[in-house]
Amino acid sequence: MQIVFQDPFASLNKRKTVEEIISFPLLVHDQYLSKKERHARVTGLLELVGLRPQHSGVYPRQLSGGQCQRVNIARALALHPKLLVLDEAVSAVDVSIQAQILNLLRELQQRLSLTYLFVTHDLAVVRYMANTIAVMYLGRIVESGPREMLFADPQHPYTHALLASIPPEPGTPTRAQIELREAAGSETLPSGCRFHPRCPLGTREICQTVDPMLRATGLDHSVACHFPQSADSLAAETRR
Repeated sequence: MQIVFQDPFASLNKRKTVEEIISFPLLVHDQYLSKKERHARVTGLLELVGLRPQHSGVYPRQLSGGQCQRVNIARALALHPKLLVLDEAVSAVDVSIQAQILNLLRELQQRLSLTYLFVTHDLAVVRYMANTIAVMYLGRIVESGPREMLFADPQHPYTHALLASIPPEPGTPTRAQIELREAAGSETLPSGCRFHPRCPLGTREICQTVDPMLRATGLDHSVACHFPQSADSLAAETRR
């Protein structure tokens, strides 16, 4: 397992060249490689992520944000991981560069048979990258399921509110709006369901006293809610 961090500049040692940065994992974990073999490995990794061999001798300050993130990806791939954790991996680069990095990641996933754990708040990125989605609230998964199922028929009020915040594409119906209550600030988790202070159904006693377990509601679809339902049903119920 390896990780690609959010900030492409802060996660690289500014005093090291690109070659030194990418080859460091090899020095630690594959000490029997010769200097020539490490150089060849670094060159191959640079080409794999869309950089030129000449980039091996430059420093992070001489690279753009997108190039630095490609170096981060190359370093993460140096030890042939099976799982890559990507923590907001494109949120710190320009929008014009995000698509390039995402396309690179999808290509690498197919070529290297990688599994990604992609952490992001950008729902467009979620829809483009994910096969299976887990929605979290206050550190806990409140809904999970296959991408298309979750986007088409979410069951948790928080998921409804997230998806309703996406501007609809031309020609598509507008999602039912879910009004969330303002939550008072607190350093401790609320009793019962941790979402109940903001949930339109959270005034019910069971929501305030019993923390719902994540349970299956369909094939590969799970929800942590006492009253899982469609957006239209939830919107109609909150208008009563």
